[in-house]
Amino acid sequence: MIRLKFLIIFCMAIFCLDLSASAQIIGSDAGRTNENWTVTDAGHFTVFYGPDVNIEKVNKRVKIDFYDIIFEKVYYSVMKNGTAEQQMSEKLELILQKVEKILDMYPRKININVRIYKDQAQLNKTYSEVLGRANHKNDISFYVHKYTTIYTTQKVISTGLLAHEIGHAVIDHYFLILPPETVKEILAQHVELHLED
Repeated sequence: MIRLKFLIIFCMAIFCLDLSASAQIIGSDAGRTNENWTVTDAGHFTVFYGPDVNIEKVNKRVKIDFYDIIFEKVYYSVMKNGTAEQQMSEKLELILQKVEKILDMYPRKININVRIYKDQAQLNKTYSEVLGRANHKNDISFYVHKYTTIYTTQKVISTGLLAHEIGHAVIDHYFLILPPETVKEILAQHVELHLED
């Protein structure tokens, strides 16, 4: 009996290490077409901006309008004096806090990659590479738990879109056994719907 328990624990540890290593390698490099990406690593997020992405435009498209967030001095300082990359990192942290509050789910460890492409054609190419199938629905963003990565474009990025995809990440990190896709999608839509409550 003890041998069986040891064997199960050993196999699970090896499996988890293998998945973790694969996710780090592929998650950080999936979709990287060249070395001209701008990378910002802060808090719970690593943001990859594609070579042609205008970071200022991305930052302006993501607005924080939560009625119940008390903006601290640090937030005001970053918004006033920080670079567009720093402002985006701060906004992502606030969106994550809001998503966790809406879902009442607070995963212990969560680190999310966000890959922002210039256009839908680049996103579709990555979709095929990462998921192994064409983007027939022409999804404008998607989250892949295996790589803990959100994929989207400069043209469509918004607070609601990020909240929806971060919702998927929170749900996937919260449950030991992942719920069905339909349930996860309903919860992610719930987040988007109640973002400004």
